[in-house]
Amino acid sequence: MSKYKLRCTKAKGNRFIVGKIYETDKNGRLTDEFGQVGSASLRETFEEWYKVCNWVDYDFEQVTNVRHEIHITCTDNKTTHAVKKVDGKIVARAKAVCCPTDEFDFAVGANLAYDRLMRPETLEKEQPKQKDKHTYKAGDKVRIINNTISNGYAIGDIVTLHGERQENTYGRKFYWDTDERGFFVREDDIEPYTEPKQKDKPKFKVGDRVRFRSWEDMEKEFGLDFVGCIRCKSGFATGMKHLCGTLATIFEINDARLRLGDFTTTTSKYWDYSTDMVEPYTEPNKEPVMLYCVEGYIPGIWLTKGKAYEVDTTGEVKMDDGFVTTYDSMPLDGKPFTEYFVPLVSRPAKVGEWVYILHTSYSNDWQPGDIVPVIKVSSAGHIYTTKDTELFPDGLCYLASEYLVLDGYKPEPEYLNMRVVCVASLTGFTVGKIYEFKNGVVVDDEGDVRPSNGDQKITSLSDAYLRDWQNKFIEFKGE
Repeated sequence: MSKYKLRCTKAKGNRFIVGKIYETDKNGRLTDEFGQVGSASLRETFEEWYKVCNWVDYDFEQVTNVRHEIHITCTDNKTTHAVKKVDGKIVARAKAVCCPTDEFDFAVGANLAYDRLMRPETLEKEQPKQKDKHTYKAGDKVRIINNTISNGYAIGDIVTLHGERQENTYGRKFYWDTDERGFFVREDDIEPYTEPKQKDKPKFKVGDRVRFRSWEDMEKEFGLDFVGCIRCKSGFATGMKHLCGTLATIFEINDARLRLGDFTTTTSKYWDYSTDMVEPYTEPNKEPVMLYCVEGYIPGIWLTKGKAYEVDTTGEVKMDDGFVTTYDSMPLDGKPFTEYFVPLVSRPAKVGEWVYILHTSYSNDWQPGDIVPVIKVSSAGHIYTTKDTELFPDGLCYLASEYLVLDGYKPEPEYLNMRVVCVASLTGFTVGKIYEFKNGVVVDDEGDVRPSNGDQKITSLSDAYLRDWQNKFIEFKGE
């Protein structure tokens, strides 16, 4: 006996739906609306199967040849009805109502009513009503989106409307253009247009790290020329696509033209560049691999100034006596622990930054552990540092693997160390007497440290006069 097709004829609950056709599986079991499978088994006849099921709240009849019908009607140019029948019995209904501001279209209503009737699972929610059409006025800018009867314009053209809306004998609404050339545009062929806001152009300087913009971003802003290149100031050719998203460093700026170097790309990079091809790029902060101590605290036990301390993978630092603590943990003598260090990070250095030398190539170079300023960066990414030498008058050159960058390091000023003669004094000093500035301070005749009790160290004699205007000194050059 084959499996059965059944129509539900009675239902007191919602396990089955009256009028709906169900089908047993090959074993005679019926699946309800909740996906639960019954326990009845297949019998020789439908009557035997029906008796075994012992239905109480539900009833079924066997279906052999089923006739399905769908009726879609509309009688008021507003509401479209869809009705589903099975063997003449209505089993489902749906409708679609036209929005008052829309023109009625039976085909649109019929399709929507049918979808709601037959495919409700694809309509997660009721279709939203169409928005009211935009109301235009003279002076509005619009974009041509269709060309059914908008003479003289191509799709995508931007047009300024002239005059009020008019309607012809066919009910088509249109506006005249501003050129008064006799051209007009249909209301259905246009959409509102708003001038795009001009982006603030980024300002660049020599040494900036930049990233090449995406092809899509530049094409959207500048468009393409007749050979398919982006219309930047220097022209971004199709052969430059591999540069998009890569990095470079600005070595020279001439108006909007750029000379770039230190590329991350390993392929072709010999092109003309301009500022509109690139965008500012900030290197992500890197975890320090070492810490450089800029202020000591009980050297030999805690921290020694000028010493580099290693940071392990857990962020722990070993002090001079072997004590281990984390880099950002405790205060030291009331001062945050991090203020005793600057991070040493592995990245390309920029002009003006200071670097920590790891190793050197020549005996007359800086020695490992020296910290030196960067005065120049080559197009290959090598750095140059200052040092008086006949062999290297332009400075010593280092590869990126030979140094670490002191991230955020600012060197202490060189304070005045000089023997001086007092040439004018109101208090504390004797005119004609020799004194000596040591590390930016001097001791007066009464034993006080000047200026300001040693709190304001000086770097030059002019600085000394500004800080202590009562007294004036000149350099002592010998007897």
